[in-house]
Amino acid sequence: MADQEPGGAGSEDGPFCFVRNTIGVIMLRASATHQVAIDFRDQILAKNQRGKRFVKHYATHQVELGRVVLKDPALLADCFDAWAAVVPFVKGMVAATSKIEDRKPKETLRFSKRDHARWLALIKRFRAGSRNKAFLRVLDELEPELGRYVGLSADKALETIQSS
Repeated sequence: MADQEPGGAGSEDGPFCFVRNTIGVIMLRASATHQVAIDFRDQILAKNQRGKRFVKHYATHQVELGRVVLKDPALLADCFDAWAAVVPFVKGMVAATSKIEDRKPKETLRFSKRDHARWLALIKRFRAGSRNKAFLRVLDELEPELGRYVGLSADKALETIQSS
């Protein structure tokens, strides 16, 4: 018994090893995609009026986003999953802003109907969790905006955003 770790039998870290490792993986995945979000905001959205408006909406409604998530904690994980699913597509859009050919993705990345449906389901949940009229108007604007990109390649989606 003297050579057993204090955390518990069967694991050098005890019963919380799985939880700790899972949280670590989630944090690493989130931090790895954070730079993609920053690049998307700074290199794409900040370059046109519509993008600037959505960035402003996001900043303005941070508190309301948090309130809704507090009522539906699973919403945070579902938002992350939806974001993680489109990160390669968003990376493709960011890469397309570069004129260097080898930075462009080798495969055609598209915003799929499945991705779109996932985001619409999230919008519906945010809408159901809020009574803030200004926030609801933003969601009303965001929903058809996302529809403009369904089926588009990252290059075409970038052109669509830039022409806004």
